[in-house]
Formats: sequence, C-alpha cells, structure tokens
Amino acid sequence: MKLRGHYNYYGLIGNYAALWRFTQQVRRAWYKWLARRSNRANARWDHFARILRRYPLPAPRIIRRHTQLTLSESLD
Repeated sequence: MKLRGHYNYYGLIGNYAALWRFTQQVRRAWYKWLARRSNRANARWDHFARILRRYPLPAPRIIRRHTQLTLSESLD
C-alpha cells in the first residue's frame, strides 16, 4: 500500500506529526472521492467511518532513527 511506503521512507524520529497530518489528508481525499461516486449530494461521515472500520488505513509509525540512515540516504 502507498501509505506504508510513505511511512517507511519518511518514518524518522521527529517526523510523526507530519506523518499524522499526511494520513489525515489521505482520509479527506478518500472521503471526497467516495462522496463523488455517491448518488446523493454528499456522503455522510458516519457512513465513511464504517468504511474506515472495515478497511482501516495503516497508522503512521516511526521506522528508524536518523542515526540508522546509510551514507547514500543522508546525501539526498
């Protein structure tokens, strides 16, 4: 899944708040696109919450410390 790859790449200590904001933006975008597919004018958040319970997004997590970076990763 794309979120796991994002967390693996950006999951450094001190970056959790940014990962959490990114996850919230993904949820908003998912809701927006699901609402566009609905026959009703707008989808309800309670229905979307049920979808999230059934198909949860992975939670942000810290994968490694800055000191665990390799030389090639630290040059980027």
